[in-house]
Amino acid sequence: MSVTIGEAALFGPDFTILVDLITNAPSLHRLHADLLVALALHADIAIDVPQFALAGYRPHVTVTSTARANSGNRYTLGQLALVDMAPAGRSELRVVIATCELDHGDKPRLQ
Repeated sequence: MSVTIGEAALFGPDFTILVDLITNAPSLHRLHADLLVALALHADIAIDVPQFALAGYRPHVTVTSTARANSGNRYTLGQLALVDMAPAGRSELRVVIATCELDHGDKPRLQ
């Protein structure tokens, strides 16, 4: 799945987490919505923090001290992550629940 990197943004409860937004990614938004439906139907998982889901979903790459995506560049995603945005009700924490490897056919496989 190829994506284009757009502008930078600040995430987190104090807006201190620098990210680069992924732009114009309808297939990524569809995958996000399909995953939420599947989780609700098959795993009885509900979205606790709805502002980060569906219309509020903002795909991004988190900037680290050793790497950053370059605005305007196209990248191929190899993995997606399912993240609990408020584990045990703690909105300041994030926990990766599962990862999803993407093969060359962009068929997700949960890990």
